[in-house]
Order: sequence, then structure tokens, then C-alpha cells
Amino acid sequence: MSSVRGDLLRLTEFLTEHRKIVDTCMVAFITEDLFNIIAPQIAAELLSLPDDLLGALPSFLFREDLSPLNGVENLQKIIYQLQSLSLDRLTESRSGDWKKDLLDSKADTQTEFRFFDRIMPPKKTHEVEKMAEIVKNLCLQNNVGHLVDIGSGKAYLSQVMSFLHGLPVLAIDSQEVNTVGADARQRNLWKKWTALEKRANERKEGKTPSTRKQRNRQRESTTEKSDVSTASEDTPRLKLATQFVADNTDVGRIVKEKENFPEFEGSLGIIGLHTCGNLAPSSIKIFYSTGSAKFLCNVGCCYHNLEEEFYTNPYLEPGTVSSVVPGFPLSSVLRGKRYWLGRNACILASQPLQRLAVNRSLPSYSLLWRAILQVILVENVPGLTFLDHQVGRIAAKSANFTDYVRRAFVKMKKTLDLSEEEIQHYFDRCQPLYSNKLNCFYQFRSLFAPVIEGAILLDRLMYLEEQAETDQCEILRLFDPEISPRCYALVATKS
Repeated sequence: MSSVRGDLLRLTEFLTEHRKIVDTCMVAFITEDLFNIIAPQIAAELLSLPDDLLGALPSFLFREDLSPLNGVENLQKIIYQLQSLSLDRLTESRSGDWKKDLLDSKADTQTEFRFFDRIMPPKKTHEVEKMAEIVKNLCLQNNVGHLVDIGSGKAYLSQVMSFLHGLPVLAIDSQEVNTVGADARQRNLWKKWTALEKRANERKEGKTPSTRKQRNRQRESTTEKSDVSTASEDTPRLKLATQFVADNTDVGRIVKEKENFPEFEGSLGIIGLHTCGNLAPSSIKIFYSTGSAKFLCNVGCCYHNLEEEFYTNPYLEPGTVSSVVPGFPLSSVLRGKRYWLGRNACILASQPLQRLAVNRSLPSYSLLWRAILQVILVENVPGLTFLDHQVGRIAAKSANFTDYVRRAFVKMKKTLDLSEEEIQHYFDRCQPLYSNKLNCFYQFRSLFAPVIEGAILLDRLMYLEEQAETDQCEILRLFDPEISPRCYALVATKS
């Protein structure tokens, strides 16, 4: 069985070897001549690929048969390396009874969530259905009666755990707008819950769900209660709080506050569905700061918002020092090496590679437009800061390249002393030289995204293993990555 430490070092050493590839920004593709970073043999092989095979390149990370790449042996070799470093490959040897028990569904509710009407977007439905099962099993295994949802957003997961599974949940979010929205949604959902549950039961039994009119007629001839929940009935045990939590916050104390669950005395679980950036590592530390916390189930996202301890963001204004507590690395293994990934690598880690693999398409024309725009900026408006270079997603609104450039300068609030013909000349000069090379570089660079995500998650898993209180910990793939690219959960329990 491979060790977490050994796997983490393998990934980080591989990334260090290929740092020049992963720590790049496509905006600077032309101005920094990024294509020449690629080893000459691999560069030549990439340029030899027809467009359909180049578009399909990310899909080969998830295929055993690499025969379509016969003749490009150097590219084949690095794809085999990347496959061997995938999180799924590295964690499959760690599969044990505990992991199997967590993934086994134990129906302790009369109605399963999958039979309900659509009460949230399809992507969120998929995520909540899968994660709710794991959280439910963790509650049963650890005798946990309360949950704290950190970074709860619209509280989709909290509502299902409270309404469907009957658990008291404290949903914490730092944004007042999210708390207000979640509260309005909760009130609306609770009014309809009896009807939703009835329709779900009918669907589970293979029946066509009844309409409101049909249920009203049925109630007129029977003593059946109304579809609308009333204040006299049991209300959902979900509390919403707008609050900032730090690494050393004991959320058990917040749970016990009089406006939440003052009767709380037992154990709680800490959950988080797509906690953004630094909030994911903070949730892990909060797990150990909270004595009453018995398990953690966290799915992180937005790696580009991670603050790194040993990396200085070159895009910050000179002299600016970040006040954010670093979220990477966590483990003593990487902290001892003063290891860093870099902002560009973290952005790359957030790329939805499974979707690229399924779509099998080359990057949008907007990527080339932005790279050529950068040439114009460097040559005509020197001295711009990183923030000055932000133009946003304006390509789709632009009639052509010259219109795109004009819109960009309006957005930047800068003037450009070039005619339409001079702007078009930039495009005519750069497009034939760099279009195919940019596509090749983008597709090749995207292959490294899962390894970067793997390094981030294995660092967190290593940190969990290093804590004396930890009983068991694991990385689980909960979601279909094509539906939800950030599909891995960190799960841990205390002894």
C-alpha cells in the first residue's frame, strides 16, 4: 500500500520538474514565447497532431488505450506518467472497510432525495444527493446529532440534512446576502415540504405524482392534513448565521448560543460543500479547534483563491502584504520544504478537465485574441499593472478582433493611438504564427491540472494524518467529475 507522504512527494517532485509549464498564464503566450518552454521533441509531436486528435488530448488521461497516439511516443510517455499520478489511481490502494461503509447507502429515511421534485439546479441536486448520503452515514457511525455547515452559501446541503434527515444544522456563511437568500428559500421550501414529500413517496412507489388539485380533492373527502406546513407542526431544525470563522474557532460554542441550539451537549459533524479557497483548509483546522467535532466531510473548490505561505503573488501591488492566513501548504512535509505551487498553477488546477475530455474541442478564439491584445498592450501602453490588464469576458460581445481591442481599452479606461488597419495588422501578423502553437500549448498544459489538484488534496490528507487526534481519514470521489469537476471530499474522524 502506498503512503500518503510518498504519493505527495511524487506529485510535488513531478510538478517541480514541470513548473515552467504549469506556472504560466495564457495571456502571455506570445509576449513570453511560452511554446518554447515545451521540450523540442514533445513540441514537434504536438504540432504534428491533426486538430481532432489535439482536441481529444485531455481524454487520453482517462483511457487505457493510447494507440491513437502511436507515433508520438514522448507524448504517450508523459500521459502514462500523468495517469499513474491521478488521485483515483493513488487512492484506490487505500480502499478499506471504512471507505466501503461510507459509500454504502443506508436508507434511514422513508423517502430518498432522488425521488423529490427538482428543488435546486441539476448540478447541485447531484452533489447534495451524493454528499447527504455520506454525511448521514458518518452521523450514524459516530453517534453525531448536530451538524455545522461552514461556507453554507444557499444552504442546499443543510436544508436536505435538516428537512429530510431530521438533523439540527447550523449553517454558517460570512456573506449576509447568502444568509438572507437561504432563509427565504428555507421558508418557501418548508411551506411546500409536505406536498414535496408526498409526491416523492408516490414516485418511489412507481406512481405518477399527484397534482395540487388532486390532493385538494382527496382532502375534501378525507381527514388528510393540508399540504402546507403550519407553525404548529414541527419546524425544520435549521439555523442560519452570518459569521466569520477563523482557524481557531470552536464552532461548538456557536452551536450552543441561545439563538441556535442552547440544548446542545453531544457531538457534532463539520461539513462543507464547495468551500471556497482558504475556507477549505480553515475548515480542517476548525475541526481540531472544536472539541465536540467528531467528523469532517469537506469538498473544497476555487483553488485559485488559495493563499500560499511560501509564494508571493507577483500580481500584487509593490509593497502589498497579504493579511490572509495561508491555506497551502498544511502538512509539515511540504512546509518543511517551503513548497509552493504559484497562482497560475492553482488557476490551472481549477480547470474542468473532464469536461474538456468529453467535449474534445480546441480552445475558443478568445484565447488567441487575448494573447494578441497583450502584444498590443506591451508595445503601446507600457507600465500597466496587473489590475490594469483585466478586460473580462468581452470577446463574445465583439464583432471582430478590432472591436474586441476597442472594447478592451474602454474597459481599461486607457487610450490607444492605433488605427483600425494597424490593429488588424497585429492580428494578421500573429494569427498564422501562433494560432496552432497556442492550441497545442493549451491542450498539453491542461493535462497537468489533475496533478496540481492532487497535490493540494494530498497535502490536506497528510495534515489530517499528522494530527494525533485523527482516527481515520480519506479522500473520496463523491461526484461525477463531468457534472461537478471539484468532486473529491476529505473525510476524517477523531479517535
